[in-house]
Amino acid sequence: MTVPVPDFHVIIIGAGATGLSLAQGLKKVLLLYHDDEAYARRAGQWTMALHSSLPYLDSILPSDLRAKLNSTTTNPWAEPDPTIAAAIPFVNGATGELMAKIPMPSPKRVIRGKLRDLLRTGVEVRFGRRLTDIRVEDDGVIAVFDGEEVRGNVLVGADGVHSVVRGRLVDEDVAALQKPNILVLNAFPSFTREQALFIHGKSHPIVQLAPHPHQKTSIFSNVANVVDPGRPETWVFHYCLSIWTADDAPETAEERRALFKHYMSQYCEPYRSAGEWLSQATPIRAEKFHYWKNITRWRNFGGKVTLAGDAAHPMVPFTAQGLNTALEDVKRFLDAIVKVVYHGADMQTEMDAYDDSAYTRGKRDINLSVEQMHAYHHWEEIMTSPLMKGGYGALINSSPH
Repeated sequence: MTVPVPDFHVIIIGAGATGLSLAQGLKKVLLLYHDDEAYARRAGQWTMALHSSLPYLDSILPSDLRAKLNSTTTNPWAEPDPTIAAAIPFVNGATGELMAKIPMPSPKRVIRGKLRDLLRTGVEVRFGRRLTDIRVEDDGVIAVFDGEEVRGNVLVGADGVHSVVRGRLVDEDVAALQKPNILVLNAFPSFTREQALFIHGKSHPIVQLAPHPHQKTSIFSNVANVVDPGRPETWVFHYCLSIWTADDAPETAEERRALFKHYMSQYCEPYRSAGEWLSQATPIRAEKFHYWKNITRWRNFGGKVTLAGDAAHPMVPFTAQGLNTALEDVKRFLDAIVKVVYHGADMQTEMDAYDDSAYTRGKRDINLSVEQMHAYHHWEEIMTSPLMKGGYGALINSSPH
């Protein structure tokens, strides 16, 4: 019988969904993060799609947390009709005509902050730590935080798109991220009771997609938070307007609001009314996405350092795949660690296999997300894309990458 490796320690850098899922799977872990303020701010009102990765999450979480997963959804008060939820509407943004129902298997829409809070249950998170160095030794790895040293057998960088760990594992000439020709304007408005009911009646429980045929824009929308099912005026909606342009975001709040309302006014209902009813109290946030165009296989120093989630494969969010790819990383990493700790497998062999998978899947999904981003903003392309023909599964399976 193989004797388990005693006192095997994993250091996880990052306390987002990826890092916390790793911690739940490992149970005994040292988890570190560097910025309290940014941590609270980053979750905001954002939501995420869970679909193909649900079996991975189910296998990672203990039963008590699995039972609470629905509490993190955008509407924890009611389970959507599965037939409706699994068919994502794609509409003509100018006319409202339903162009397709895009299959998405067993989807849930979760609130990022709520999911993160659930995943933090029973996990020690050490805040206020800034990673300054990683040193690899024969018997493990040392993470240095402003002079404090922490030792472990393996270190996982789950520290997001702008990963510090990734910068230590790849050469500088390929580490740089790219910004695509996309400007994104986001609004999370609430409305009066009557307005909210009108908009909700024309919304989908998971997400609705609305590219515009006459301008290089697209809208991603959803009901972001049903705070109180009996008070529609408390419901929060999300409108993500993406514009194909190399321009930077307008500098002032007034300019961002004017640009957002201008484009929304050229859309069908309910977008036109949502833009018109937008209150002055609702901020319009602008951002530019980043992705790792030149993704390369990172060094893992004998299997002692690796990456997971957005740190491994930063992508643009146009295939609803980022969180799902990250959770597959988590499951594969945990499987590798179980083989090492409990079955005597060679660490470098197992981590090489994990890294190969994360890199291969990540490269595929980065390329697909960039292609789909271009298609969403060029009408003739989106109408013939694999997504339109067969849904998200067909999109992934169509990739030659």
